Amino acid sequence: MKATVDVDFTTEKSIGRLLGFGKRILTKNVKHESEETVDINGVNSIELMCNIVDGSYINGEPTHILHHFSPNVPPGFKILEVPQEKTYLPINTTVLSNISIHVVDQSKRAIDLRGEELTVYLRIRRRLRY
Repeated sequence: MKATVDVDFTTEKSIGRLLGFGKRILTKNVKHESEETVDINGVNSIELMCNIVDGSYINGEPTHILHHFSPNVPPGFKILEVPQEKTYLPINTTVLSNISIHVVDQSKRAIDLRGEELTVYLRIRRRLRY
């Protein structure tokens, strides 16, 4: 980035972080390169979290992820995601009184669906006994 005036990224809520810069002042007429990758979108993957499932792991840590995918449309467009394979995960309860689904990004931040409808089909089957 090169500017004709000094740019102050030390202020609170600065756009500098979004552009990959730390808290610093960029001097005018000098080409500056950000320390981090620019994070314009912020959402690289979407995860459906479900309170009743076990058996999913991220980096060796157990999690309640039902399904995850990378969005294939630009922000603001309708996402239609259909899993390619049926995956049956263990249920962590014997009584189903409440099922919660949360839509989060790769950093576990809630995704604002802006009032859009979300449809999730769950196929629950009894464990086969041998």
